[in-house]
Amino acid sequence: MCKFTPSLFEDTQVVVDALYGIGLNRPITGLGEDIIEKLNETNIPCVSVDIPSGVDANTGKILGCAVKANICVTFFRRKPGHLLFPGKDKCGDVRVADIGIDKSIFTSLPPKIHENTPQLWLENFPIPEVQGHKYDRGHAVVVGGEELTGAAKLASFAALRSGAGLVTIASPKESSMVYRSGSPSIMVKDINNLEEFTSIISQKSVTGVLIGPGNGVNKETYDRVLRAITCNPCVLDADALTVFEQCPNVLFRALKNMSECNNVITPHEGEFKKLFIKEAESKNSKSKIELAISASFINAVIVLKGADTIITSPTGLIYINTNSSPYLATAGSGDVLSGIILGLIVQGMKPFEAASAGVWLHGESGRMFGPGLVAEDIAKIIPSILKKLIL
Repeated sequence: MCKFTPSLFEDTQVVVDALYGIGLNRPITGLGEDIIEKLNETNIPCVSVDIPSGVDANTGKILGCAVKANICVTFFRRKPGHLLFPGKDKCGDVRVADIGIDKSIFTSLPPKIHENTPQLWLENFPIPEVQGHKYDRGHAVVVGGEELTGAAKLASFAALRSGAGLVTIASPKESSMVYRSGSPSIMVKDINNLEEFTSIISQKSVTGVLIGPGNGVNKETYDRVLRAITCNPCVLDADALTVFEQCPNVLFRALKNMSECNNVITPHEGEFKKLFIKEAESKNSKSKIELAISASFINAVIVLKGADTIITSPTGLIYINTNSSPYLATAGSGDVLSGIILGLIVQGMKPFEAASAGVWLHGESGRMFGPGLVAEDIAKIIPSILKKLIL
């Protein structure tokens, strides 16, 4: 084998990277590593074949080092490594080339992993009937916290904007006036104990509950989660997850005892690690998608949030979201997301589809608004997105 020298790149107009393919499953070392590092130091345009050398096509992990491509030409369909960080950051402009593979192959071998796009769930997106009324569009209950009241306000408004017919904040008596001074479109009910909370969520009109945002890590949150799961489809976020940090199996058993998968949990990676301790212990060797898959035993939809949010179903179906915006990294953004998902669930959308649609709408809001976005802006821009999506 000839010895590699950086002078090989001199006077080169473009580099075609085909060092390694999608079957790579070990770290790149030696000559391959040397070539990639020297190539990345140049400003020469690079086109990668199928996937940049060094990117794990199944997980997006970097296997030692990876080519930084300007364009990546892949075949038939994108691979997970094109959609997941850090590999996504190496791919540049991904283009899918038709090489004659018939898409009818999906009939016999349906893929489990998809890029999250509206075509996957738009057919089942809730659209109001001409003769419908507010109760047909569902009644969402959002549990409010005593001190951090902004979180439940943001989530409630997002549930309304995503189509819920009615939204009620179940508020501790001490903070009920704070909630009542908010949007006149949102109802407020006082809850002083678990029995009063149960009475509210057991109403026939209530079709979904959100617990967690601003609720506090305390016994009240713990008890409400376990009670709500038995009554209605639930979205569990923030404190509703962290409260089970010391006893995750209690939550897992409660979810697994449900005959149907009616619940959605929305952890970011930090919250995920607190819940799924065993799975996260090997985080250094597991990618984000591998972590999400390893947690699918709990009989709930998992929304593992981040720049490349992953939505998983207990059936093994996985959607990877790709339209996120860095401007969504702002206080209260996650509360809005949980409210959007709740708003879709109460209208009758299945939890996995509601989670997928909610994540996409959330990402699209951030992408459209751009610089200067704060959490309050996310829900306000949803109507503009929905007009283009469903009208």
